[in-house]
Amino acid sequence: MKRNSVIGKLLGLTVVLTLLAALWCDQAMAAEYGTWGDLFWWLLEDSGQLTISGNGEMNEFTGTSWESSRSWWKYQYSNTIKSVIIEEGVTSICNRAFISFNSITSVTLPKSVTSIGDYAFGYCNNLESITLQEGLTSIGKNAFQGSGLKTITLPNSLTSIDDYVFQACRLTNITLPNGLTSIGDHAFDGCGCLTSVTLPESLTSIGEDAFMNCKSLSDLHIGSLESWLNISFHDVYITSATKVQHGHTLM
Repeated sequence: MKRNSVIGKLLGLTVVLTLLAALWCDQAMAAEYGTWGDLFWWLLEDSGQLTISGNGEMNEFTGTSWESSRSWWKYQYSNTIKSVIIEEGVTSICNRAFISFNSITSVTLPKSVTSIGDYAFGYCNNLESITLQEGLTSIGKNAFQGSGLKTITLPNSLTSIDDYVFQACRLTNITLPNGLTSIGDHAFDGCGCLTSVTLPESLTSIGEDAFMNCKSLSDLHIGSLESWLNISFHDVYITSATKVQHGHTLM
């Protein structure tokens, strides 16, 4: 009797393990994967989550590599990729890495990323928010241009925002981090929903027309009058409806 009981339990365990193995195989078959360069690999799950792993700077897309079956770029217009997770170890997001991937709604970046390339998330129309981790020091030209960004958290490690980075985004307000020294040309041009901007005292340069066509911008906050006077302006256009405030005093 005891022997039969043991055999029954073993058979039951075998059935469970077989079912689990079959389930794992189904999931593996549903996922797509590939390599990019020598140090990166990616996995696209059936849920639409793209995970990119590796070490160092992400390889640039050049020549025919845009359409390579080895890269995630073959999904650009298929509305397949819904979310992106970049794992720890990746130190940069290459130029145009996800440009015009309109189905992406969320992006998770690790602390190891120090730079975001030109047009990296440009024209991602459904990307509404992203949190950038401490350690990021630079954002390239047009990196989020024309995206659906409504909110963004910028780390204190960020020192520069290049030209056209947030042009024509849907941002409503933004606090620029302490440590930021320069804002590029047209950086926030066309952000028609932007109502409030807080500038850090570390800022020393604002590029040409950085806030042009920000028709809803009503408040521009600065830390002190001294910091405002230390900023180098390059043909900066600010609507006459904008109130510039330093400390608690209205200029």
